[in-house]
Amino acid sequence: MARQVIEAGLNSRTARLKLEGRKKPHYRLISEGLHLGYRRSTVARRAGTWLCRRYLATGRYEHQMLGTADDFPEIPGAIEVLTFDQAQAAAKEWVAGRMSKDVHGGGKVGHWSGGVMRLRAE
Repeated sequence: MARQVIEAGLNSRTARLKLEGRKKPHYRLISEGLHLGYRRSTVARRAGTWLCRRYLATGRYEHQMLGTADDFPEIPGAIEVLTFDQAQAAAKEWVAGRMSKDVHGGGKVGHWSGGVMRLRAE
């Protein structure tokens, strides 16, 4: 039986800072098969990181780091600082690129159906 993902409040700095710092990210479903993740730093006053994962098959996921979260107003040395909305948009853009590669490569043809990519062999 598949495990359920517990939705984490990631959309505000206040909510993210209430989450425990840990190695395993806190995830939120943003579309079918796509989760936005937030990993809170275990180091005090260090911003967390955004990542995403997309479901592949039978409990397997593909992961992608997106950038640093905007947990603190000024983050020294951060290259890519993203708000929740920007991280969500980056995740959707990344998965769209991955889906395009899936469709045009590997001998598979795909189409969207109800938010799910359906693949079939050519």
